[in-house]
Amino acid sequence: MNKRENKQLRGVITRDKILATALGLFNERGYNKVTVDEIILASGTSKGSFYQHFPSKASIFLYQFSKADEYHTKISKDIPSNLLELTKLEHFSLEVLDFLDKEMGKEMGKVIYSSAIGSNEHTYFINANRPLFKIIRTYIEKAFSNNEIKNGYSLDEVYTSLIQGILGIIYYWAINDNITSLKQVGQPLLSAIIIGFKTHYNEITSKEENLSY
Repeated sequence: MNKRENKQLRGVITRDKILATALGLFNERGYNKVTVDEIILASGTSKGSFYQHFPSKASIFLYQFSKADEYHTKISKDIPSNLLELTKLEHFSLEVLDFLDKEMGKEMGKVIYSSAIGSNEHTYFINANRPLFKIIRTYIEKAFSNNEIKNGYSLDEVYTSLIQGILGIIYYWAINDNITSLKQVGQPLLSAIIIGFKTHYNEITSKEENLSY
């Protein structure tokens, strides 16, 4: 391993150390009660190292969500192409919930939600340019093109309803400690939202699809 590779590896180790320390402190004390200086002290790093990897405290969450979006892009490509677009959308949305549950966890979900409400820095929940939201919108656009959605609804209405449903599911899961599976608690509502937009023809057709994907 040459000097450049050694430097890059040290950089990755330092970044991951800062990230793990920060998320641990956020989880323990809440996002707004943790300062950059406290993260630096607890991680045993320097201010220069922190700002080299994270331009701000808020960018720690942005980094986490960028990694999540990489996964979202991958799972969207793994969904069978022979399904209706609305069925793909339901599968995709449930996998998003499952990823949040397994990779971030409920406690971190609470921290992310509370920080988004309490700070204007956290816009990823409504950032339409995120891959997550672009993928969802693309499914809906294709569903309209395929006449899978009832007349009388606009693309924005369907998109907004689904996003509101997903965010509501996450919130309900986060504040109820007795609920363990985010995917399980979210499935009935997501199914109801999507069925509500389907044309009668596709309500029938969807029953013939293999929904055990």
